[in-house]
Amino acid sequence: MERSTAMSRGFLTELNRTHEPVWRENGHKAGSIVAIVTPGTAGGQLSCARTFFKQFCANRRKYPGSFQSNAINIFTVVMLLLTLIVAFLPATFAVKCYTCSWSPKDAPNRTVMCHDNFFEGNAIAISECDNGCQTYFHMDRNGAVEQVRRSCLQADDEVTGNCVSEENKAFSSKRCTCNYNLCNMASSLYTASSAVFFFIAMFVLQILNHV
Repeated sequence: MERSTAMSRGFLTELNRTHEPVWRENGHKAGSIVAIVTPGTAGGQLSCARTFFKQFCANRRKYPGSFQSNAINIFTVVMLLLTLIVAFLPATFAVKCYTCSWSPKDAPNRTVMCHDNFFEGNAIAISECDNGCQTYFHMDRNGAVEQVRRSCLQADDEVTGNCVSEENKAFSSKRCTCNYNLCNMASSLYTASSAVFFFIAMFVLQILNHV
């Protein structure tokens, strides 16, 4: 109860601060709303709630443009932030990953859709993965792709969110890891989606600077 009262007091204190000119114009002094709260009593909190909402509605009718503009700005920012959070949130639950493999030795047109150059997401199996997704490329010494694998990330592998390359005299490889739905798509599509998220983030920052 004490914690709830403290939270209520803090919330209303902020309201008094931000709406002080409005309270004063309507004959209320700053802090008058918080003063109604009686610590430890549900009745005091209920009385405070009734008084606050009565005053809030009166002010909203008197200054509709201001309240509506602020509400729209806050709503826009919140929705954009939620979009970014969902997009880049680390995988706490299972994510969907493309599962396929390709090799020049495979029968023609059977697995070619797994290759970056011929990627077709609608024709590839999708699996639920607990630890994220990965894409593995195996190249010969001349750089020609010999194998492509898209699959779930193993439990002991780390999600880096980028690609790691290895080279030796016989071959080279590249492994890309990520942890959001269908992120192990073709490299060109992944780059395009990352660019979209970047521009969304920049747009959110611009809005925050003007709110």
